[in-house]
Amino acid sequence: MEEDRKKLPVITPELVDYLRALYPDVCPDVDEDERRIWVKRGEVGVVRHLAAIYDQQNAQGDLLTSEPPPPPPKHLTRMRR
Repeated sequence: MEEDRKKLPVITPELVDYLRALYPDVCPDVDEDERRIWVKRGEVGVVRHLAAIYDQQNAQGDLLTSEPPPPPPKHLTRMRR
């Protein structure tokens, strides 16, 4: 597991913020072409994957500096029900 973490690129919160703004996770328009819906789903899937890597990398501290992780951006925290 630790070896797998070393192979992953370092994901910054700024990158996740940028990609979430570029590829928002929203419901498709009813008039949208099916092909375009699947393309958008792929884009959102990549953003979710990179956000998960960010969460994983920051779960036990910064891999580069061994400092404790900064608090996650507000949009990355999950609401509890």
